[in-house]
Amino acid sequence: MRRCSVPRIIREIQYQSARYPSSGIGFMDDSFFSDKSWLDEFFTAIEPLRIHYCCIGRADLLEPLEIERLAATGCHYVALGVETGDKDRQKKIKKFLNLDKVKRNVELLARRKILTKCFFMLGFPDETPVEMLVTINFAVACARLGMNECNFFPVSIYPGTELARGLNEDWFRSSVYHAFDLQNQAVEDLKPGENRGEKRLSIYAGIPDADINQYLSRDGLLELIKLSYNKVEAREELGPDELADIVARYPSPLPPHRSS
Repeated sequence: MRRCSVPRIIREIQYQSARYPSSGIGFMDDSFFSDKSWLDEFFTAIEPLRIHYCCIGRADLLEPLEIERLAATGCHYVALGVETGDKDRQKKIKKFLNLDKVKRNVELLARRKILTKCFFMLGFPDETPVEMLVTINFAVACARLGMNECNFFPVSIYPGTELARGLNEDWFRSSVYHAFDLQNQAVEDLKPGENRGEKRLSIYAGIPDADINQYLSRDGLLELIKLSYNKVEAREELGPDELADIVARYPSPLPPHRSS
């Protein structure tokens, strides 16, 4: 990985700010918090510029003092990749997030008036309904702590990745989910109460064309994601009976397969 030096970044910010003085700055570095010496130098250099900026980073790398410095230097928005709220699934996908620190940092960011967004994934091939329930309710817990919004992504499988090993290439195909038109106006056949989930899926989600999960069909996964958005917005946990109802109505046609 190569990261631009802080002086190089500051020169570019100054250049762009002079050209577009009313604009903010966004950093599309998914590991923005990983290099602590770089981050310390960045905070010191950017504070005098008095700009507004947003960034992305690993949710458990932030420490309380760094959150204070984010707020002090003009950061107004942080996006955090969580993926799953289940500790065993964290190990399986080799992310190993400290989930307790994730919740702590969401709360600390909220206290400092920094908007926070978290990303989650549902529907790994061998992911159980209980694991999905844990992830959804983890997102609800984050919302109660101050998370402003989140995205739930259906798991997509990409050729050449570890997750794709031994799987049929038909599983690699996906489509963009369309329930809203380009102006974000609802289509006529939306059911009452579904607008939030439909809209979020339409804005962000690529949907696998095939059934991938061995417990829940593709259509069932979409229904679960829509419900998840509603639950997070209401700050209300998903109950086991609600999940069981979706699994019963949308069972996967797949036989059990190898673990991911």
